[in-house]
Amino acid sequence: MSLSESAFLFVDVDGYCAGGVDQRTIVSAGADGYRARELGWAFYTATDHAAGSVYFRDEHGRAALSGADPSVAIVRRLHGLPVAPGRGAFRGEVTMCASRLLDALVAVHDAVATATGLPVVLVHKGGNEGVWAGRALPGVAVIDLGLHGCPRVDAIARGDPAAHAGRQCPHHDIPQRRGGRRSHRGVIHCPRLEVQILAGWVARVGQSRDTEASRLPAPGGEKAAEPGR
Repeated sequence: MSLSESAFLFVDVDGYCAGGVDQRTIVSAGADGYRARELGWAFYTATDHAAGSVYFRDEHGRAALSGADPSVAIVRRLHGLPVAPGRGAFRGEVTMCASRLLDALVAVHDAVATATGLPVVLVHKGGNEGVWAGRALPGVAVIDLGLHGCPRVDAIARGDPAAHAGRQCPHHDIPQRRGGRRSHRGVIHCPRLEVQILAGWVARVGQSRDTEASRLPAPGGEKAAEPGR
């Protein structure tokens, strides 16, 4: 499977979930669950590539998450996205309700399929993105890079500081530890940036393993979506 045959769509989602709530469940009108704040995406073909983000706010009337919740506080120290973004948050960006995370995955997939005219292979690194993609896009090929030896994104970034320094989107406000040190140790977990870092890792691995650097590991037993889905 290569870039000449498919469009590879890298995705990463960051957000929050209160302690004790199943993070695989997306917040909805009827139940609490994972509250996405940013879906970062980047697609690559043999001739083109692009990257961007979709941002999320909670629906009007939904109780706001508390930054004092231990689960929320720990995650905020990693990516620094707004815990309870108001109506003015993410101004000028593509923004959706957090309950529509699956709709956002479908919209990004369909836009890439339409723009490229190629079957889309969704690529992620661990986490729940594979679970959500299976719900939103049944039948679409999915690759989990964590099953193919991909290290943690922050480890990749620390090995190549120029690949991430100053390239994150502007919506990450990382809390400071005592003494003024940033909690992320120089690596900001921005989904839009992380998907590009992962794509760079795949390209380097391809160069070292094959003369055709565009090759990626084949997804396990799943078929690709038809072009234009």
